[in-house]
Amino acid sequence: MMRFIVALYVLAFSCIASAEVPEERDLTSDPMPHLIYNASQKQINVHFARLKGYFIADDGGSWLNELKRGVEECLRSRNGDATSPVAFPDHYAVDRQETYIATNRTIVYNKAYFFTVDVKTCKISTTPEHQASLLSTLGECKIDLVRKTARGVCDASGHAGAKPMHVKGEISGSNGKLPRKIILGIECEVHTVKPAGQVCSSIGGSFQWGGPPNPRMALENINAFHHNAQAVEAKLDTLVSESVFTPYLSGGFDIKYYKTN
Repeated sequence: MMRFIVALYVLAFSCIASAEVPEERDLTSDPMPHLIYNASQKQINVHFARLKGYFIADDGGSWLNELKRGVEECLRSRNGDATSPVAFPDHYAVDRQETYIATNRTIVYNKAYFFTVDVKTCKISTTPEHQASLLSTLGECKIDLVRKTARGVCDASGHAGAKPMHVKGEISGSNGKLPRKIILGIECEVHTVKPAGQVCSSIGGSFQWGGPPNPRMALENINAFHHNAQAVEAKLDTLVSESVFTPYLSGGFDIKYYKTN
């Protein structure tokens, strides 16, 4: 009888299709950081972009088969004392990147979900990561928004005193020879990235970021790590609260200051 029950569970689970799971929807529905970190009344002109992406397994999709096999084995080991997942994710990991660029500093927020099998419930569980990196001529501040830690050049102003790292107007190292396209109404230039990938970087706005890690704001990113990401929201020359550069001042953070360059 117990084998029959387990067989029913496995049969039901085998009919479950891949679908967008809540974590994937959250990556789009979550408010932008400048709507969360807006305590400061001081406004600053920025370019910003939100990219939603996913990781493509290089094994021809067998990662999904492994995930399903893990659930099946879990159900068998629990002798039917567990329920199957409602749906399997479309990708083994999904992420979101939000970039804010000012004339003298940039901050990049990264949020990602990695999908695994919860051996206690046999359901799909997620391991969330949510981090940010503030960067300027002063150095770098690395922020963990899950564990609430900030390490590096994490000052009270969010690098407001850093030297400008920009040029005015449109810049293009290709002299217009690279292909261009329009994403969300913003023109971008397609660059080949070694070893195998491409980035479409915005070329508009009143200034362009001239420092690391990227010379311009990416609106699309396809790289050799089988990661695809495209902008779902982007604006040039818009005012946001300066607090977007200091999420670690929102309360409860363990901050350790030290120079990084």
